[in-house]
Amino acid sequence: MGVVSAIASNPVVSGILVTAVSGIIIKLYQRRQSRRQRAREWYETSLGMLGRLQQAAHRATEYQNEPDYDSLRERLEPLAEEMIEHANSAPSKVSEPARIDMATLSAFATGLVIISEQSERMDVFELYETVQGRARERYEGEYDMDDVNEIFGPFGIDEFVRKTHKDVEMDQEKADEFMSTFSQESIEAGRPTTVEEALNMPIGDVDEIVSDEEYLESMLEDTLEAYVRTTLLNVTEDVHGTMEAKKEAV
Repeated sequence: MGVVSAIASNPVVSGILVTAVSGIIIKLYQRRQSRRQRAREWYETSLGMLGRLQQAAHRATEYQNEPDYDSLRERLEPLAEEMIEHANSAPSKVSEPARIDMATLSAFATGLVIISEQSERMDVFELYETVQGRARERYEGEYDMDDVNEIFGPFGIDEFVRKTHKDVEMDQEKADEFMSTFSQESIEAGRPTTVEEALNMPIGDVDEIVSDEEYLESMLEDTLEAYVRTTLLNVTEDVHGTMEAKKEAV
């Protein structure tokens, strides 16, 4: 009699095998359910943080002509730190894009805090160069302009430029030198088309091209305001919707 026949013919042995295998199946199922529960809890916490981020943006931008940066910083500093810690603690069942969304919004919130603080004690060119320098130090080739455009696409650069357009006097020779640092593709697009161009463009030369510092200061303020309203409200709302869908799909 073969082994299989012997097992099949012996109800005691068969019962032991069935029980043992059932125990393994149940344990595996319980582990799977536990992983799902941890992922759902992570998504739930993420949604709460995104709600707080939206609330901070609403309070800082509603009912006023320009963002209340003091109020925004007070709320964003601790929240940004919580968000990056939360992103780094994502369990295995959480999708990588969801984790990246949380980390990206945390980085953006941190950046807004730093920039708004520095804008109060630096002139416009010092600020531009400081922001560019920090970004250059931290960039290791891990993203490209497609990633940047995906995050900030809702900002609407063309519409922003149209609204802030003003005739200003320029030093044409200096302007030509500045433009020579960009590719033809970027010149035609009206913006840097690679991260490397954005990080290495000679921002410090702009004050030699445009003498109207009041205009440049105003443009910086308008840029900050537009990014606060667009990213902290519109982008966060999109991420919130995506996170809800991912939570339900777990």
